[in-house]
Parts: sequence; C-alpha cells; structure tokens
Amino acid sequence: MEFEVGQKVEVMSKEEGFEGSYYAAKVIQKEDKDQYKVEYETLLGEDESNPLQEVVKSDRIRPEPPFVWNDTFSLDEIVDVYDNDGWWVGTIEGKFGSDFFVSFPKVEEDEVPFPLEKLRVHLEWCSGEWKPCSAYKKRIKYTSKWRLNHSSGGSGSGSGSGSGSGGSSSGR
Repeated sequence: MEFEVGQKVEVMSKEEGFEGSYYAAKVIQKEDKDQYKVEYETLLGEDESNPLQEVVKSDRIRPEPPFVWNDTFSLDEIVDVYDNDGWWVGTIEGKFGSDFFVSFPKVEEDEVPFPLEKLRVHLEWCSGEWKPCSAYKKRIKYTSKWRLNHSSGGSGSGSGSGSGSGGSSSGR
C-alpha cells in the first residue's frame, strides 16, 4: 500500500517487549519503494524533547483506523487498549465497576483494569480495508484465572486518544 506525506498512520513496534503494539504517527517522507519516514505522536526521540522520527518498512504501517462507536464491550471480546503510548490487542476477561479487565496473553498472565475511554473496537487491516469480522475468527486462546462480575457492557466508548496509563517501560 502507498502512503501519502502527511497521512496519519499507525506503526507496529518490533522492539522487544512491545511487539505487536501500534503507535500513532504521521508520514513525513517517502524514502524508497517500500520505506517511509514517520514521526510519532507520542514517542520521543533520544533527546526526549522532540517527537521520534524513524524510517520503517511499509509492512509495519497501516492507515489510522476509523472511529467505530461502541457503547458496550462483551466478555471475551477482542479489543484494542491504549497503554504505554500505544495500542495493544487484548481480550475482555471481566468488568468490575467502571473498569474492564483485559488480558494480554502474549505478553503477561494477569488481567489488567482499564477504564472504558482506554478501549476501542478491534479492527484488522486486511486486503486494503478495515474489517471487524476476522478478529472474532481468530480469538486469542486464553483461560482466565478469574472473571469479575460476568456482566458485559458499559456506557459509551471512546477512540481512546489520551495518554498512556503510565505502566512499566518494558511494554505490556
């Protein structure tokens, strides 16, 4: 896929501990046939005073996903969670009060609580378009140690463009 200079995108991390997470960025230059220079919205460069710029291969870049309104999330639903300045794929394991407990089976064993505004509908970029259906076909296999308040639902959902929840710097 070709990306335009100025286009908002998300870039998949390959850094250890952050694999599979996506970070908001903007394309600032096309480098060659399959590489782009991007500037991240939330990640800082080594001097920590300017946004990080990086040249990445196009297979790590996807367009910014569309906002999809969802006023409830269900038990076992695959979602994207905004944490540590990026988006992580997880599974709803329970709900307690206003927090949803989400598991990240590929990177940690426990469920972590997140408020609704940190969640968004999980979509996958497939064959040049955003699709919700394949996420349900590829459910993450995970047996929860416990589930809180088996109720599903909540009120409202945001696309989650806030700051991270200040988790560990080693990733999810």
